[in-house]
Amino acid sequence: MKTATRNNNSTSPKRPSTKPKPVAMPAFTVAPLDAPPDPAEEAKSLAKAEKKALKKALKKQRKERMGSVMATASAFPMTKLIEENIKAHIPKEVTDRIEAAPGKKHIIGMNYPYEKVMKSGEYEEEMELLQIELVKMQTWVQKVGHRIVLVFEGRDAAGKGGTILRFNENLNPRNARVVALAKPSEPERGQWYFQRYIERFPTKGEIVFFDRSWYNRTGVEHVMGCCQPQDYLECPWRNYR
Repeated sequence: MKTATRNNNSTSPKRPSTKPKPVAMPAFTVAPLDAPPDPAEEAKSLAKAEKKALKKALKKQRKERMGSVMATASAFPMTKLIEENIKAHIPKEVTDRIEAAPGKKHIIGMNYPYEKVMKSGEYEEEMELLQIELVKMQTWVQKVGHRIVLVFEGRDAAGKGGTILRFNENLNPRNARVVALAKPSEPERGQWYFQRYIERFPTKGEIVFFDRSWYNRTGVEHVMGCCQPQDYLECPWRNYR
C-alpha cells in the first residue's frame, strides 16, 4: 500500500488574512480641564485685538477728518475756481494716464521715483532715516553759519503744508522756522512785492521754510487772475525758471 507523501517544495495559494491591520493613531496630548490658559498666548491675542481696534479707530478718524477738510475747502471760492480751471485746461495726455491707471494708489507721474504709493511701514522707516539726515544738516548749518531758504510753491491743497511739516518735524525750532504770509496789508500794498519777504530771510545759522513766496505773484496769482497785469510785469523774476 502506497502512502502519499507531502511535498514541502510545492507552492499553494495563500489564503488572505482576515485579521484587521493596525491603524496608526495620531499623537496628541490631553490637557487637564482645570489647566490655566497660556499667559503668552493670551497676551498675544489681546495685543492683536487691541491693534485691530486701534487701526479701525484711526481709519474712522481719518475718514471723519477728511470729510471735515473737504467741507471746509468747499466753502472757499478759490478752491472751487481752481478745480474748475483744472477740469477745463487739464491736458488730454494726463486724462488718458489717469483713466489707464490700474488703481487709485498707482502714480501716473512720469518722473516720479515710485510706481505705487509706499506702504505705511516702509514710509515711516524711510522718513525716519531722512529726518535724521535733516537734523545732521541743521547741526552743520549752525556750526558753519550758513543761511538756507526753502521755497514751497503750489496751488491750494497741493500738499505744501504737509511736506513742510515732515521737513520740520524733528528740527530745532530755534533755528528752523516757517513763514506763511497772508494777503498783503494796506502798507504792504504800496511796497515792492518782494520787500515783505526780505524782512523774514534767515540770519546766520538759520533755516527758513517759505509756504509760498515772492514767486506767488508770477505763479498762482497770475494764472488765477488774482493780480493785475501791471503787478505781474513789475516782478523781475517772472522769466526765471
